[in-house]
Amino acid sequence: VTTLKRSITRHGKDVAVEFTDDWSIDAKQRDLSINSLSMDEHGIVYDYLNGMDDLKMNRIRFNGNVCKRLEENPIRILRYFRYE
Repeated sequence: VTTLKRSITRHGKDVAVEFTDDWSIDAKQRDLSINSLSMDEHGIVYDYLNGMDDLKMNRIRFNGNVCKRLEENPIRILRYFRYE
């Protein structure tokens, strides 16, 4: 459970954030497609980056450019291998 947010500035692990009510902005900030899945209080699932398809295919996929994602936060590679 988390709140919707978007990154403003990023310096390694330290991130300044701004809260948002836009599900798609929040999803695009997530590292993996399956971590981009969201559900609201009514049970509606938001899947802007095809995370459900990846779950069905047993596929772990980074959102966007892998090198950029890992440069933003190198710890993400551990999350990838934890799911892999």
